[in-house]
Amino acid sequence: MSRDIIRRVVIFCVVVVVVAGLRLLPEWWARRAGREVAGEAAKSAVQDAIRQSIDEVARDAARKVADDVRREVTKDNPGGTTRGAATAASAVIDAVGYRIMLPDHSTVDPVDNDHLATANLPGGGTLMIVAIDKKEQAAASFDQAVASLRGKLENPAVRTTDTFDPARAVRSTAFDGGIQGKPFGFEIGQIEGRSRACVIILEYPEARRGEVMEMARKALGTLQIKD
Repeated sequence: MSRDIIRRVVIFCVVVVVVAGLRLLPEWWARRAGREVAGEAAKSAVQDAIRQSIDEVARDAARKVADDVRREVTKDNPGGTTRGAATAASAVIDAVGYRIMLPDHSTVDPVDNDHLATANLPGGGTLMIVAIDKKEQAAASFDQAVASLRGKLENPAVRTTDTFDPARAVRSTAFDGGIQGKPFGFEIGQIEGRSRACVIILEYPEARRGEVMEMARKALGTLQIKD
């Protein structure tokens, strides 16, 4: 066999291998890319689940504080709590003691009584309203909420807030602190009418502070205490 024939056979074999490789490589790349995308999707899903779980822990902590305040202000008058008396429709909470308009797409937890309502703001963040029949109890309720909430946070840092200004709050304060290592913001306001009052707790992930505060300010500007 001549060298020219051998050279042609070798070139032909190389071309066959290259062509076959070019056909297989896109499929291999596609499989690898698919595995990477699936891996990233699974990782993202796990991270989202962890974030949501921690968000629920923070929300439950604030809800527990609000419920404890509610129990304290109604303990001497248990008959004053009317189940289902507060209603929520069209982003409005209309209770015996107050009325407030919520941001669009907010949801309200099923109402257990007329002294506590929990509104879930769109995109994250929770607004909890404790209705107080006698405004003389408001100061003690505010102090109870502040002390209780501070005790539930990791490395709590106090700061001022103007979130409750539209509702003409008598007092307000805010905390930055951790829940299972994730930063959250919590704010508490004391709003009084002529005879009734409300203590309001706002909770949100720290990353959404500005957006949630803006929504809360607009809602609080519509708050009417029914004296």
